[in-house]
Amino acid sequence: MTPPAVAVDLPEGWRHRTDAAPFALVAQAHPWTGDFAPNLTLVVTPFDPTQSLDRYLAGQVEMAAATLADAVLLDADLDRAQPSVTFLIAHATTGVDLTMVQHHRMIPEGWVIAAAATAADQDWPLVAGDLLALVRSARPAA
Repeated sequence: MTPPAVAVDLPEGWRHRTDAAPFALVAQAHPWTGDFAPNLTLVVTPFDPTQSLDRYLAGQVEMAAATLADAVLLDADLDRAQPSVTFLIAHATTGVDLTMVQHHRMIPEGWVIAAAATAADQDWPLVAGDLLALVRSARPAA
């Protein structure tokens, strides 16, 4: 079973990274003068279409809480028409506190396109709009 190819609309000044993860589409703001460049990781994973969006979102939030240091869920939303879930998380890491927006889009073929964009907390006000548009642009490639 081969996952579908994906596409995303990168903001101006962003570039694809082909050296970071062979299993994911990765991109980052470039050049970036701060300590932590805003970045995108996009993966495609199997999805059980019989699972409700509410249950899917709850599971994703629970996993984030279990795997991220000092995670704080700031917002979560689901769109039954898409269907998709979006959530915003702040968390601490070694050296820099981060804010992450994730958007998971379920597609009919039984896959979920999961896009996560991350920025340092101090940069969030500068890039929040771009990052939200970026993750929501993730889709199957034409």
